[in-house]
Amino acid sequence: MKRFFVVLFLIIGVLGFSQELWNGTTLGMAKEDILQILPSCVELDKPVKYTDGESNLALNNLEIIGDKFNVNFIFSDNKLNAVLISPVKKVNLQQLFQKLLGMLRYKYGNETFLVTDREVSAAKWLLSSKTIELNYIAISGIDFSSFGIHYSKPSIEELNKL
Repeated sequence: MKRFFVVLFLIIGVLGFSQELWNGTTLGMAKEDILQILPSCVELDKPVKYTDGESNLALNNLEIIGDKFNVNFIFSDNKLNAVLISPVKKVNLQQLFQKLLGMLRYKYGNETFLVTDREVSAAKWLLSSKTIELNYIAISGIDFSSFGIHYSKPSIEELNKL
């Protein structure tokens, strides 16, 4: 019976009226709605493609914890599907990961999943209203690096595993 109420609570949270992703943006928002609440956003000349849609709207040089980040709003069928935050310039990714991990833990509690390594680190929060992924890859042998915080719709499949 207790499990039934937990699952019911999670479903109600997932199906709620507005699922905030990041900084007042919610799943399904139109570009115009985001521009109203975040007027500093700029429309991109050429959309950037991602696995979960494409971004034609960005907020550039946002300062977080003393570092500059670009925020890309990812749309699918002209509706906000995800938000990706990535650093503007190359920094020490391990240190940045640890700083942001601490801030995200403070705001959302402990992560559901965590793996840390010198070259690859990832943390994931499975919340009833959204999924947050913090990750980086830094492969020195081929001079490749990638870093981001990805806010997306909640993963019902993952929540059902809990």
